[in-house]
Amino acid sequence: GGLAQGGLLSQILRFSPAGTPGNRLTVLPQQLPQGLLAAQAVYDPNDRVVYLFAPMNTTWTSMGRILQFDPQTSQTNIVAQMDARRGPAAVYVSSLDMHMVIGGQAPSFGTSLDMWAFKRD
Repeated sequence: GGLAQGGLLSQILRFSPAGTPGNRLTVLPQQLPQGLLAAQAVYDPNDRVVYLFAPMNTTWTSMGRILQFDPQTSQTNIVAQMDARRGPAAVYVSSLDMHMVIGGQAPSFGTSLDMWAFKRD
């Protein structure tokens, strides 16, 4: 996802730190089902999928969703709902096999200091 002159993007980019400078990002042929903005993407090495936390839509509104993108099948699914928030941080904690979503802005534009734990069964 992202923002361009024509609106929101549905592109998926892969980052490879081992690549040479200027060639570390690759646009994948897969696309998201719709343009998204400000989603926090975290790869899960156990599930071998990417989770997208709290993406925003064309009205700049947090969708309050957790999406799962499977690079093997190019499928994107909604796997959970969460409180709507803009711009949280997200990280995968391997020792707990869990994702943590931290902070962000609540719909009233107040800063949220809470933390969410997400773990797929």
